[in-house]
Amino acid sequence: MFVGGREIIVKSRTGTGKTLSFLLPLSELVARDQDQGLSTKHSAIILEPTRELARQVQTQINKFTDLKSVLLTGGFSDRSEQLRDIKM
Repeated sequence: MFVGGREIIVKSRTGTGKTLSFLLPLSELVARDQDQGLSTKHSAIILEPTRELARQVQTQINKFTDLKSVLLTGGFSDRSEQLRDIKM
């Protein structure tokens, strides 16, 4: 995560708001550009070590932001649904 042009590394216990700590600045960036009438498209990749944690982050993205997001996980032989989600 970058704040004020500087990288920040966050480490804390479960349930302390780490997910929101990177979702809120991203949402703010998108909202600022929209307010200025810019049609800039932003992309972000959030990597998580487990499928369960990735699903939890996806839930928080949907709950707290209007950002379009796609959950991609490994270990599936049929990736057609995930590929379709990316193209949307």
